[in-house]
Amino acid sequence: MDKTEDQEDSRQKGHRGPYRKYSLEDKQLAIQYMTEFNYPVLQVSKILGINPKNIRRWMEKGITKKTGQGRKTSDPSMEKRLFQMITDHQRDHSRLPPKQTIVSFAKEHSQQPGFKASKGWFDKFVKRYGFKLKQFRVNRKRITIKKEAES
Repeated sequence: MDKTEDQEDSRQKGHRGPYRKYSLEDKQLAIQYMTEFNYPVLQVSKILGINPKNIRRWMEKGITKKTGQGRKTSDPSMEKRLFQMITDHQRDHSRLPPKQTIVSFAKEHSQQPGFKASKGWFDKFVKRYGFKLKQFRVNRKRITIKKEAES
């Protein structure tokens, strides 16, 4: 099955696919074609491979993301308590708690029914609050392999 058949199948099933992200340079170039070179929107769209609707929006509203946009957290009070628990643990033990402790705390203190504290939620929580993923230790058994002495 080639790419076009996959795209057709996904459209029939109602799946949109990932959003296309454009760099600041791409957006600036599109605006430059429009303002300095007086190219029409459809021509700029064909040249750069960008949807004309996006180019029109950038012309009207600007090319930078506005602060406060995006999906809001579903349970901000739980995240605030969780952040406090993590910082307290770090202060008391000089290290961050294990990932499993954080996930368990989030599940117990969430007011959202059916909250799962999934890997996606955890990754986004870590990113929102500026933690480094490497800081969270995972309980692993250390395996040592002994070499047999050669005779």
